[in-house]
Amino acid sequence: MEPSTKKRRGKWTETQLKSALQAVKSCQMSQRKAAETYGIPRRTLRNHIESHSMEKITSRVPILNKSQERHLCKRIIRLSQIGMPLTPKIVRKQAYEFRSSNYLWLK
Repeated sequence: MEPSTKKRRGKWTETQLKSALQAVKSCQMSQRKAAETYGIPRRTLRNHIESHSMEKITSRVPILNKSQERHLCKRIIRLSQIGMPLTPKIVRKQAYEFRSSNYLWLK
Protein backbone atom coordinates (compact mmCIF):
# COMPACT_ATOMS: atom_id res chain seq x y z
CA MET A 1 0.00 0.00 0.00
CA GLU A 2 1.40 3.39 -0.99
CA PRO A 3 1.43 6.35 1.37
CA SER A 4 -1.55 8.65 0.95
CA THR A 5 0.46 11.86 1.15
CA LYS A 6 3.10 13.05 -1.25
CA LYS A 7 6.53 14.25 -0.22
CA ARG A 8 6.48 17.99 0.33
CA ARG A 9 9.82 18.68 1.93
CA GLY A 10 13.11 19.27 0.16
CA LYS A 11 11.87 19.36 -3.43
CA TRP A 12 14.34 22.10 -4.36
CA THR A 13 17.94 21.52 -5.44
CA GLU A 14 21.22 23.13 -4.45
CA THR A 15 21.44 24.87 -7.83
CA GLN A 16 18.03 26.46 -7.23
CA LEU A 17 19.20 27.58 -3.78
CA LYS A 18 22.44 29.05 -5.16
CA SER A 19 20.56 30.90 -7.89
CA ALA A 20 18.04 32.28 -5.40
CA LEU A 21 20.78 33.37 -2.99
CA GLN A 22 22.70 35.05 -5.79
CA ALA A 23 19.57 36.88 -6.99
CA VAL A 24 18.83 38.17 -3.49
CA LYS A 25 22.43 39.17 -2.72
CA SER A 26 22.79 41.05 -6.00
CA CYS A 27 19.49 42.88 -5.28
CA GLN A 28 17.86 41.55 -8.46
CA MET A 29 14.93 40.08 -6.50
CA SER A 30 13.37 40.31 -3.09
CA GLN A 31 13.47 37.28 -0.82
CA ARG A 32 9.78 36.62 -1.41
CA LYS A 33 10.10 36.84 -5.21
CA ALA A 34 13.22 34.64 -5.27
CA ALA A 35 11.51 32.03 -3.09
CA GLU A 36 8.51 31.96 -5.43
CA THR A 37 10.61 31.93 -8.62
CA TYR A 38 12.99 29.15 -7.56
CA GLY A 39 10.48 27.06 -5.57
CA ILE A 40 12.19 27.34 -2.19
CA PRO A 41 10.30 28.01 1.05
CA ARG A 42 10.79 31.63 2.19
CA ARG A 43 11.94 30.63 5.68
CA THR A 44 14.48 28.20 4.21
CA LEU A 45 15.86 30.90 1.93
CA ARG A 46 16.04 33.36 4.82
CA ASN A 47 17.85 30.79 7.03
CA HIS A 48 20.46 30.20 4.32
CA ILE A 49 20.96 33.95 3.82
CA GLU A 50 21.50 34.46 7.55
CA SER A 51 23.83 31.46 7.97
CA HIS A 52 25.76 32.06 4.69
CA SER A 53 25.26 28.38 3.87
CA MET A 54 24.70 27.08 0.35
CA GLU A 55 24.29 23.38 1.20
CA LYS A 56 20.98 21.56 1.21
CA ILE A 57 20.49 19.83 4.55
CA THR A 58 17.29 17.80 4.80
CA SER A 59 18.04 15.35 7.58
CA ARG A 60 19.36 15.26 11.08
CA VAL A 61 22.70 13.82 12.16
CA PRO A 62 22.22 10.17 13.19
CA ILE A 63 22.89 9.22 16.82
CA LEU A 64 24.18 5.74 15.99
CA ASN A 65 26.82 4.93 13.42
CA LYS A 66 26.42 1.90 11.13
CA SER A 67 28.25 -0.58 13.39
CA GLN A 68 26.30 0.51 16.47
CA GLU A 69 23.07 0.23 14.52
CA ARG A 70 23.98 -3.31 13.43
CA HIS A 71 24.82 -4.22 17.05
CA LEU A 72 21.45 -2.88 18.24
CA CYS A 73 19.65 -4.83 15.48
CA LYS A 74 21.42 -8.04 16.52
CA ARG A 75 20.42 -7.37 20.12
CA ILE A 76 16.76 -6.94 19.16
CA ILE A 77 16.80 -10.02 16.90
CA ARG A 78 18.35 -12.05 19.72
CA LEU A 79 15.49 -10.99 22.02
CA SER A 80 12.91 -12.13 19.45
CA GLN A 81 14.69 -15.48 19.07
CA ILE A 82 14.46 -16.20 22.79
CA GLY A 83 10.74 -15.53 22.70
CA MET A 84 10.34 -11.92 23.84
CA PRO A 85 7.49 -10.21 22.00
CA LEU A 86 8.76 -7.23 20.03
CA THR A 87 6.41 -4.37 20.71
CA PRO A 88 7.33 -0.79 19.76
CA LYS A 89 7.70 0.01 23.46
CA ILE A 90 10.23 -2.81 24.00
CA VAL A 91 12.23 -1.81 20.90
CA ARG A 92 12.36 1.83 22.08
CA LYS A 93 13.44 0.68 25.55
CA GLN A 94 16.23 -1.47 24.07
CA ALA A 95 17.43 1.46 21.95
CA TYR A 96 17.43 3.71 25.03
CA GLU A 97 19.33 1.14 27.11
CA PHE A 98 21.83 0.61 24.29
CA ARG A 99 22.36 4.36 23.98
CA SER A 100 22.75 4.76 27.76
CA SER A 101 25.14 1.82 28.11
CA ASN A 102 27.41 3.22 25.39
CA TYR A 103 27.32 6.81 26.72
CA LEU A 104 25.84 8.06 23.47
CA TRP A 105 23.68 10.58 25.32
CA LEU A 106 26.78 12.76 25.73
CA LYS A 107 26.85 13.62 22.02
